[in-house]
Amino acid sequence: MKEILKTRIGSHCHGCNMQDSDSDIRIIVIPPIDYFFGIKEFEQREEKNEEKGQEIEYWNVTKLIRLCIKGNPSSLNILFVDSKDQFYSDEFGKRLLAFRDNFLSKRIITACVGYTISQIHKIDVGRGRCGSRMENIEKYGYDTKFAYHALMMTNISIELIKTGLYRPLRDLSEVQELKSVRMGEMKLDEVRKRIQSNLETIKTIESVCKLSDVPDEEKINEFSVQLLRDYFKESL
Repeated sequence: MKEILKTRIGSHCHGCNMQDSDSDIRIIVIPPIDYFFGIKEFEQREEKNEEKGQEIEYWNVTKLIRLCIKGNPSSLNILFVDSKDQFYSDEFGKRLLAFRDNFLSKRIITACVGYTISQIHKIDVGRGRCGSRMENIEKYGYDTKFAYHALMMTNISIELIKTGLYRPLRDLSEVQELKSVRMGEMKLDEVRKRIQSNLETIKTIESVCKLSDVPDEEKINEFSVQLLRDYFKESL
């Protein structure tokens, strides 16, 4: 499989990584042609490099494109990480990066807010948590990793509404606040207050967002088809 893009996402790409944070690596690939026209299938493959502290996932480029159309923040991070977290891109990866703004739409806001609202009531509940996540709840009274992530996603949504920019890497002042949540230094009531305040802000200002409601799927489809045509023209 042809690797066209390799980036680091997770806490590193937000600037919120701790000393013991693993590196979440995403490698975007174009599978051989028989995976597109035959009966073979490939969506993703996972592997772990414990020596380097890396969790690596290989994604079919078509999976990435489909999820970005839906406004999935974790998938968009692959394309929008800061240059320090872009490890490799060939000609086709560079074309994908150059096209990335076409995935921006109000769907991202809906995805971020929907995730936050659906999970916020579980912030201090241990059900479904295990390992270090459960230890955090027992130690600090809430799931610090979820809490900082929810606060960050609402911050990203507000910035997206105001500027039309999607930036996984957060400013230093925000990183300091997010890390204080992640380390359990901020009280649960204050965390809830800040997340709720952000949700109310999003609701108030969302109408001024200049992004389209949804991405232009026809344009994205044409780009995807041409990308694959060009690749297989060169590789066959």
